[in-house]
Order: sequence, then structure tokens, then C-alpha cells
Amino acid sequence: LDIQRENAGVLKGILKEIKGYILPSEPEDHFHTYYNFTSRIDPSAYGWTGKPSVFRNTVLKAIQAEGVEVGIWQSYTLPEMTVFNARNAYGQGCPWSCPFSEGADEIDYTPENFPNAIKHCETHFGMTMPLRAPNRTEVAEKTALGIKKVFDNIDSLDIFELSKQ
Repeated sequence: LDIQRENAGVLKGILKEIKGYILPSEPEDHFHTYYNFTSRIDPSAYGWTGKPSVFRNTVLKAIQAEGVEVGIWQSYTLPEMTVFNARNAYGQGCPWSCPFSEGADEIDYTPENFPNAIKHCETHFGMTMPLRAPNRTEVAEKTALGIKKVFDNIDSLDIFELSKQ
């Protein structure tokens, strides 16, 4: 955990000044393990008004082209998963039909009811390897510099062309 936290500190130190780059947070009274380093991109910071995932995906491809191992963990919200739509988690309608789940059958899982989850799915990306031992701060620094390079040159990305690939 100490190595992960140290490496995350290097990443955050370099990435914190990037416009539209939202770093993982660590509330004052809490301890982040940095098992994953999940960040988000605010496309509106660059004047993007299209679908946020198109912008994010294009930037992600450019970051990957720099040799940085980043990816998307969740591309859709939990309410969009079959188990919630079918309400058949572990058979015969349970847990929604179980006697101790009063009102569960009335829950509305319409994805639009979860705008923050949608926003997260459309804008987040993460990484684990630069944080983990045996990787040390030099790997975290090179990782951050690869990400920074993409954002420093973001105007050279053809979002519309790259998003088609």
C-alpha cells in the first residue's frame, strides 16, 4: 500500500494541473489504497459538446499510443445490466420478490434516473500497473508524463477521425 500511495502521489503531482483532468480524491479523514487510479475527463473543458465517451475514448487511444496502460472498467451503468432489467439475480425473481425486500419490486431502474453513474461511465478511465510493485516512482512519473503529453497536444487530436477507428 505504501508503494501504491507513493506512486499515486507522483501521478497526482504531475497530472493535477491538466485542464479537465479529474483526479481520484482522498477525503481528509480517509485512506485511499489506490488499488485502481480512476480518473475522469471533463470534455467541456475543451469545448467538446458531443457525447463525452467519444472524447474520452479518443484521448484514451492517444494515451495508449504513448505506451500507457489505461482502460475503461465499466462502460455502462448497473441499471443497464440484465440482472436489474430481468429482476432475476438469483432465481424466481429474488431478491425483488423475497418477503424481506418490501418495496424492491417498485424500484425504477431506468438508466436516466442515475445521471451521475452515466456521467462516470462516459468520462472515466483507470490504471493499475503503474501503481503496483515492483513499479516505483520512475514508472509512475513516465506514466504521468505520457498522459500529460497527450493533454499538452490535445488540439492536434482529430477527435472525429480517431473516434471512428
